[in-house]
Amino acid sequence: MGRISGICNFNGRSPSPEELSDLHGVAGPEDRLFAADGTSMIERGGSTAVRHGRSALVCHWEGRLDNPADFAGLPGCGSEASEAELVVAAPGKEFTKHLGKLIGDFSLAIWDGEERSLWLASDYAGVRPMYFHRSSSSRGPRVVWSSSLVALSRWMGRGELDRDYITEFLTRGAASGGRTPWKGISAVPPGCVLRIRENGIRPEYLWRPPLESETMLPQEADYEERFRHLFREAVRSRLNIRGMAVAELSGGLDSSSVVCMARDVIRAGEAAASGLTTLSYPEQGGTDEKFIRAVEDACEFPAYHLRLRDDSFASAQSVGSGPPALWEMRNREIRQWMRGLGATTILTGQLGDLVMGNCFDGVEHVADDLGHARFGAAIRNALRWGRAQRQRVYPIFWDAAQVVFRRRIDISASTDFRRASLTPAAMRRAAELADARIPEVHRSASPGRLTRLAGLMDILQVRHLQSPENLRPIAWSHAFTHRPLVEFMMTIPTGIVYRPGEPRRLMRRALSGLLPKTVAQRRSKAAYSGVFRRSLMPMAYELLRSRSPLLLAEGGFIDAQAARTRLEHFTLGLECNEVQLHQIVLLEFWLRARENRGLRSGGPNRADAPHFRNAGGVNRP
Repeated sequence: MGRISGICNFNGRSPSPEELSDLHGVAGPEDRLFAADGTSMIERGGSTAVRHGRSALVCHWEGRLDNPADFAGLPGCGSEASEAELVVAAPGKEFTKHLGKLIGDFSLAIWDGEERSLWLASDYAGVRPMYFHRSSSSRGPRVVWSSSLVALSRWMGRGELDRDYITEFLTRGAASGGRTPWKGISAVPPGCVLRIRENGIRPEYLWRPPLESETMLPQEADYEERFRHLFREAVRSRLNIRGMAVAELSGGLDSSSVVCMARDVIRAGEAAASGLTTLSYPEQGGTDEKFIRAVEDACEFPAYHLRLRDDSFASAQSVGSGPPALWEMRNREIRQWMRGLGATTILTGQLGDLVMGNCFDGVEHVADDLGHARFGAAIRNALRWGRAQRQRVYPIFWDAAQVVFRRRIDISASTDFRRASLTPAAMRRAAELADARIPEVHRSASPGRLTRLAGLMDILQVRHLQSPENLRPIAWSHAFTHRPLVEFMMTIPTGIVYRPGEPRRLMRRALSGLLPKTVAQRRSKAAYSGVFRRSLMPMAYELLRSRSPLLLAEGGFIDAQAARTRLEHFTLGLECNEVQLHQIVLLEFWLRARENRGLRSGGPNRADAPHFRNAGGVNRP
């Protein structure tokens, strides 16, 4: 995964070489600079820049295009055209519509000299992020952007933290709305292009969820055939790379399906990759190892096992080089190993649970019947779900009716803020932010698919799937985010996707001959709860022993005594809402690390200073 960065001065003044160097980092022989009319772009490693139309357009492209054949007929685009050339080949009035047809993982920046517009965009799943900062001064408006949040935040030298980001992170471990930890620096929303001009910013969405679409096929076998085709296409497109590919293998159904399909694609000679190596993170004595071995034996790929240490999840010294982040130590080890392998892409099974219908709740299924006035089927399926879940049928039927008639999933009610140690002010703000999420899904989605569509949009909004910053130049590539596959799975009848006692029904039936039998029949997968607990324990003890006040309490976000009580319960093995406690501990140590860097760098006016207590930061409301 390369890096693209740039500065646009709408007054036509070209950025200085020092400004560009500070933004992009230490210049190297692989860097290339493109400049036009007050705009300069610099690229590094794996990105592409082109000029088009007498230099009126300069395009920076970083990513992977899965459907280049769809654009081969555009003027000036032959069989040898680069992906960046295909991106800028559409006529001006059709440009946004053209960008909406791009399938793949990408971020891009385009300067249109004739219209004096800057375009910034990110793929629909936000796998390849793009960040920007817009400011005005006596010299006129300026926009600075980068695909690296760390690079942009250091260049801006802004220590002011975003209160809403911190509030959302404390309640859900991520933030929506394009928020980053730094006030004034925003992420381009997934599936969106921002057209930035001297007088403002206009967002245009390249992709919207299939809220009201429905896909109906004559026979169940037709759904299985269509799924196999789309899933094969998803894996094949991600193997269209030079050199070696790597695929995560956890022993679960999703990652195992990706690896087994990759085996078939490679054996059929349909992959450009020279080969594939599997990467697993087995825990000592864990239940996943036998399933991992079953897939390794069936596929015969080279296999690498990265044993998880107690600090692989988090430690006081490893809490995120950019925003707060988990798995920092593991990612560093992966990057070093893959560098020796000569590989730059990791295929994953992320998002598979949601898209494939790993559901054990019948509300969505029964709501699908009620929404189509299939009342007899609704009663029968409610009874079946009651038996499968060993519960009374009336709550299932009632909840399904509520989904149909209210057309709303109450997100704020799903989070018990009272168990999160939040102050009353932070609790109120958290509820306001929760209520502001995904209103479009609430209004328009088909009742039978509302839960999964709402979950999908929530994951995309918080950019949960983006490649970790500290893995560069390695990039995640998620087969289950393949847009045609997601759109298909989100528009077919719920009863085809899963049924009572049959989670992932379509997936299991369609891939029955692909997976080892033991994996195909697996119903659940182990979690890394042991690693989480062992990593968090010394951090919890350190907070309990420390005489320094909690920075989050000083900022007015959490109640210090409530948090301390929960930390004590955690160390004693008592109930403490442990998942959310992870977020408190991670964010507290992240803030402390920022404060320490600020002190070492010479004061609070440097880029790494926390600006936690001073005005404009995350001080008390």
